[in-house]
Amino acid sequence: MSGSIPFFIGLENLPNRTMTTFPKALVASAMALPGVPSQAEVLKSMAAGEVPQVNLDQFDMMAYMTIHKQLMEYAGQNLLTTSKASKVVPEKDVQRVLIHSRTPEVGYGQFMLVNGLVNNGHSVCARPEEMLRTMRDDYTGALDTAYGRGFSYARTVDHTKLALDCHGPWDYYLLLAEGGDTYPEPDVEDTKQAKHILAINWDDMKDALLPAPSVATEYFVRELV
Repeated sequence: MSGSIPFFIGLENLPNRTMTTFPKALVASAMALPGVPSQAEVLKSMAAGEVPQVNLDQFDMMAYMTIHKQLMEYAGQNLLTTSKASKVVPEKDVQRVLIHSRTPEVGYGQFMLVNGLVNNGHSVCARPEEMLRTMRDDYTGALDTAYGRGFSYARTVDHTKLALDCHGPWDYYLLLAEGGDTYPEPDVEDTKQAKHILAINWDDMKDALLPAPSVATEYFVRELV
């Protein structure tokens, strides 16, 4: 999204069920362009505290720009928060969504989900209610203790798009696990009032096999090998 193609060390070793929508082939083709240092050369430069250099005499700028355009088009269609959130809650109609976590502070998983849901036009509430406060664009508090000090997510969501009425019934009740915490205990009333109950595990491989709540009918996991 910053307008450059990433150099991904170990890309060929990425597990099949990790980063499944990442454009591996496009990135690999850019890394293989003439003049681009090999992974071994990049690692050697990094170990020496040096910046790896591209040989501009050999570099194929036209091919790079072609790959770059394809990569940006792919990212726009597949990697934005809106496209990821639509895999959880379809975009077709406005849905009332409740996200529920043990974590009182929003993390990157919750942020990406809520950002996508809100910008897809859905009505979103949270339990605990204060979870989303740092991402509201009208938040005026300090960010020293916020997760990652709020980098990239703080004050980025239009607060007028967040729901004011946080009472059911719900179209979607999303139970989230993140930050090493287990899933929250599903609320009985919210469970009764929800049309769809989903479990989402935002943790990495260490907690990837965390058992989902039995009330969930669908299960999304960030990483699984």
